[in-house]
Amino acid sequence: MTRLAQYVARINLQLVMAADFNVKLRERGCPKWVTVQKVCRLAREEDEVRWTLYYLWSDSEGVVGILEELREVNEDLYRFEKMFEAQ
Repeated sequence: MTRLAQYVARINLQLVMAADFNVKLRERGCPKWVTVQKVCRLAREEDEVRWTLYYLWSDSEGVVGILEELREVNEDLYRFEKMFEAQ
């Protein structure tokens, strides 16, 4: 058992893995292509991940618009990363 698992067991918490959260998103009506991993790749920072998952959770019908907006907001970051990958 890892130290993290031991610590979590000791303080009586339950870890939620990304795969578990993806299942919950499906139950809420989100399409299968929407995953926590995809949100993490599109988001700039942890707060954006939280914000996006909150809105996906509350508005599963508007998922395409939410992710498109996130991609557009962070477009400059993606261009910057691609510039470094090209070198």
